[in-house]
Amino acid sequence: MNRIEKVLQNDDSAYIYFVKIFKTFVIFLSFYLFSILEKNSIHEILDKEIFTTSKYYQFSIVSMSFYFVTSILFIQNKTYRFNFISFMKEDLIIIFFSQILIFSVYFLLNKIFIIDLGYLYLLIFLLINLFITKKLFNFIYNYMINNDIIHKNIMLVGNYKDIIFFIKN
Repeated sequence: MNRIEKVLQNDDSAYIYFVKIFKTFVIFLSFYLFSILEKNSIHEILDKEIFTTSKYYQFSIVSMSFYFVTSILFIQNKTYRFNFISFMKEDLIIIFFSQILIFSVYFLLNKIFIIDLGYLYLLIFLLINLFITKKLFNFIYNYMINNDIIHKNIMLVGNYKDIIFFIKN
């Protein structure tokens, strides 16, 4: 047998669920910060009353819930992905579908939500925060791999000399 095969068995489910929970918190925090900073200063950032009376309060709770549920339902892989396409697929599409679901529910309940320029700024702010969070978790994942906190199981198949050569190189 002159051929060496490498099989990676990697299950990052716990890390993926942790990232999804943290991103849900980032969504809520983005709504909170934007609703306060939209009309107030940074000095009033701890005033929860401003957030609870803003037009984004109920929308943030519903948006955060829909994001969490849809992101948990759409988990397909058990491996953590680093690339930008995974960010597009996991976050942007889920945000898009959750916004459609929210507006559908608002329409059915006859609730009014005005989409204005502030809402578009909020979505841009939210997407930037989610992108930064993705980069942060990429860094944390690389750190955990490099420091053997997360182990990857590798099985090498081949003859003894080829395996020793592969391990040395």
